[in-house]
Formats: sequence, C-alpha cells, structure tokens
Amino acid sequence: MSGDANIVVSVDHEDKLTDRFKIEETVTSVKWLDDGSDVAFVQKDGVVTVSPGSYHYGTDLVVRIAKIETK
Repeated sequence: MSGDANIVVSVDHEDKLTDRFKIEETVTSVKWLDDGSDVAFVQKDGVVTVSPGSYHYGTDLVVRIAKIETK
C-alpha cells in the first residue's frame, strides 16, 4: 500500500505496491470488506496480482481485508 505524499516516502517500484497470490480458479472480483469498494487486480497464468491502492491519510486501519471471489 502507499500513502499520502506529505507523510510517507515515495516508492520507485510499482511491484512493491502489489500483493500476489497463486489462484488457479478464475477471479471475478476483489473487494474491500469494510466499504465494498473494488480493488484493482490482474490474473495471468494462475497468479493474481492485487493493487490495493493508496492509504487514506487520517484513517486508522490496522488491518484491512479484501475478499477475492472466483468462479
């Protein structure tokens, strides 16, 4: 995850802002459980790359969970 430019050090490598999971089934959606918003993802060769996006300054999310749905 990333953060507000006034608070965190910027990261030069986009791959550090993603999470990867080995999932053979076809992923149909990835959503945050707290607000139901979509999480960007790409699936290729049985690996799902999830891009959680920016951390919203002023919120206190110790743990944030996304649900990955498959078919």
